[in-house]
Amino acid sequence: MRVRNTVGKPRQERRLVRDLWLALGKDSSAKDRRLITSELDCFQGVADLVSATRNGQRLVPMGMSPRALGPSSFSIAKVLSALSQRKVAGIRTIAQTTGLTPQTVRRQLSILRELRIIKLKPNGTVNVLHQIGCPFKEIDAYEVKVRDWKSGLRQALNYRCFANRVFLAMPLNRANSLREHLGIFRRFNVGLVGIDKNGALVWLRKGRRQRPISLARNFLASIRLLQSGSALNFRSSRPS
Repeated sequence: MRVRNTVGKPRQERRLVRDLWLALGKDSSAKDRRLITSELDCFQGVADLVSATRNGQRLVPMGMSPRALGPSSFSIAKVLSALSQRKVAGIRTIAQTTGLTPQTVRRQLSILRELRIIKLKPNGTVNVLHQIGCPFKEIDAYEVKVRDWKSGLRQALNYRCFANRVFLAMPLNRANSLREHLGIFRRFNVGLVGIDKNGALVWLRKGRRQRPISLARNFLASIRLLQSGSALNFRSSRPS
């Protein structure tokens, strides 16, 4: 289990990301299998850490790998979101819903057809063979900052486009100094967590679960989590 070592990220911030990764896995309240990844980009800023808990639904049929979806483009995420919870749709309707050209829609549908998720008829009708829905019951996104909490708060807000809950994570002493500003965090529904010197988490505010602003970006995050996320197994050594 490794956290991507981003070029230019301060050493202290990298350590905070590692400690956060490790601490989240020790949370015994998450009974379902959880995936976690770092540096997740959904075109609304790059989240330092994203953790998600499965809901039992599969994005691709049994026996298929999410990697078969290919590079996780925003286009295929848009098409998946347009087909979500539907049994039948038309290419023209999908194009209008997603803002994609019919040609682009057809290219994405060809991938889904190969995975036996949909059947595409000559007249442009799409029959959904495998129910399409988000495979996670909750996606949490974290922005990690050493000092600049206002910048961190703004960046965390961007992750509401794909996540159910968003958090700012900081060293515990700095997080504690923000208690007088918790009203701002409540107003924008952003969680605040402090990380102590031993890597333990202190939750100053957990925040409410909410629906992601963009279903397409929620699907994009789901694909990228499934393709690059690691199942949390903390019998292994400390992440580096």
